[in-house]
Amino acid sequence: MCCGCLTSVSGSLYGRAIGVGLCYMWQSINGTPYPTGTWKWIDPGIMAAVGAAGLLGGVNRIATASTVIVVRKPDTFDSSLICPMNDVDIFGSWVA
Repeated sequence: MCCGCLTSVSGSLYGRAIGVGLCYMWQSINGTPYPTGTWKWIDPGIMAAVGAAGLLGGVNRIATASTVIVVRKPDTFDSSLICPMNDVDIFGSWVA
């Protein structure tokens, strides 16, 4: 198995775990199952994508390229995720 696939999977698992934990915290505080309004960014799927991009950027040390690789999937292009993923990639490169 190539290292890039393993890194993306483990990063997405960490990100999703944090996202699910934040959703459980939201549910226990507010009583609604999913965040609404300005708190819609607390989504396990978005957290998984950001986690995958962050760990991939930290391991490969190519922050901008890994952001483009993760965000530019043919079916799921979402330009609103470019800035958070790029920030996480740069921070991951800086920490590593």
